[in-house]
Amino acid sequence: MADYDEPISDTEKARIVSNFILHSPPGEFNEVFNDVRIILDNDKLLKGGAAESFSKHNKEQFVPARADGLEDACLVTEHGDIGGGRFLDPRSQKSFKFDHLRKVRVAPASLPQDVCSHVSLCIVSAYRVLVDCSWTVLIVVLDTLKDEPI
Repeated sequence: MADYDEPISDTEKARIVSNFILHSPPGEFNEVFNDVRIILDNDKLLKGGAAESFSKHNKEQFVPARADGLEDACLVTEHGDIGGGRFLDPRSQKSFKFDHLRKVRVAPASLPQDVCSHVSLCIVSAYRVLVDCSWTVLIVVLDTLKDEPI
């Protein structure tokens, strides 16, 4: 760590800011961002040096991404990240870029038909596994309780 009399380098400032952003409590991103912005007083360094932490924070916090004309939001997660800064919305079967700072969808695009078919198949198969597991657990629990006195 630098001595108190030595100035902190821009790289070190960006690392510190990124840590503040990454460790901001759920729902408090804007407050932490605004506080760090005031302390740092360098928007170029903030956006350039900490941009990756905005993305990582949003993915870890499962930030909802709403789109105009759609009732349901999809979650921004590492599992929905399809590369190139694009995310998958399985309900609408579209992909979109996400502005991690403003928390809005931008540049929506339709998925190719073969990808849509694969997404639908994955959703149906995951649902079937979930239902099957739920019923199995219920049957096991009920079977163990049938011998218990009421």
